[in-house]
Amino acid sequence: MFLLLAFFLPFILVYLIIHPFILSKFSKILKIGDFTFKSIVNINFLLVVIQLSVFLTFTLVNFNKIYIQIIISILAFILQIVIIRNKFNTNIVKSIALWFSIYVTRFCIWTFLVMSYNLPSGSMEDVLLVGDRVFVNRLAYVFKDPKREDIVVLLPPHEREKIFIKRIVALEGDTVEVEGKTLRINGQQVDSAYIKYERDGRDEYGNPEVFPPFKSYPVPNYQPNYKWWSNFSNFDQETFDQVFQDHLISPSEFKEKFPKGNAFIVPKGYVFVMGDNRDNSLDSRVWGPVSVEDIKGRADVIYWSQGPGALGKNEIRLYRIGKTF
Repeated sequence: MFLLLAFFLPFILVYLIIHPFILSKFSKILKIGDFTFKSIVNINFLLVVIQLSVFLTFTLVNFNKIYIQIIISILAFILQIVIIRNKFNTNIVKSIALWFSIYVTRFCIWTFLVMSYNLPSGSMEDVLLVGDRVFVNRLAYVFKDPKREDIVVLLPPHEREKIFIKRIVALEGDTVEVEGKTLRINGQQVDSAYIKYERDGRDEYGNPEVFPPFKSYPVPNYQPNYKWWSNFSNFDQETFDQVFQDHLISPSEFKEKFPKGNAFIVPKGYVFVMGDNRDNSLDSRVWGPVSVEDIKGRADVIYWSQGPGALGKNEIRLYRIGKTF
């Protein structure tokens, strides 16, 4: 719970101290009014309450129509402008300018300090459940490198428009091998209590999961290929072949070519990630390692959780709020 409160500290500092101080000092220069520190704090508090109310409304009520969400958002915006205008007795343009400064402040927090991520699938069960919302620390790796066991939010190599959440299991230079329920890093078996297996470490055909080689699916095929890796990485064809070529063959060919195994080596500047729900996760075993530069931050704490509960119905899971990893 302490960590959860710590994540709210940037919001408190920015909304109730930094933003009011700057705006009160420069409001005359910007010609948007003569605002006092206290009055801006009061307005920020009211606007945050409205924004939280909208968030809770969208979270608690399942609006199937997008236009309903748009209407609620527009009404919330109008309400905020009316409050600002009545509080400072100013015109519409200046009221919108003040609201915009608050919006920019919020945008900077979510862009550079904290990120929110909503779990869309069960690939991280049972540590993270569908409907968990987590705070992501965007500054976690500014002064230090990622480490094994960190849960991170990332851009996957195969779908650059999406954001995934996985656990780091290996770092650059590490060797990775998987056979059934056994994960070996640098030749050593890694056991963790949080790992879940829905099919006892077997694929959809009942065979033990094996890595390498990279797993392929008929449609679509997410295996690493040079055409799309060259779009975001600094790999030339030779480097790509050195890293992947021996691991982009069928399991039978791999077993015949490497009867004693041939562990995958994580390339420099990359990490190897996996979902905790090993039998229900698309991860580095399929689409390859992830560049450290594509890690958006470290997931640290659950700030909201809503989904299937003990009775199987959609409910707010208060017992999960504040859980850290």
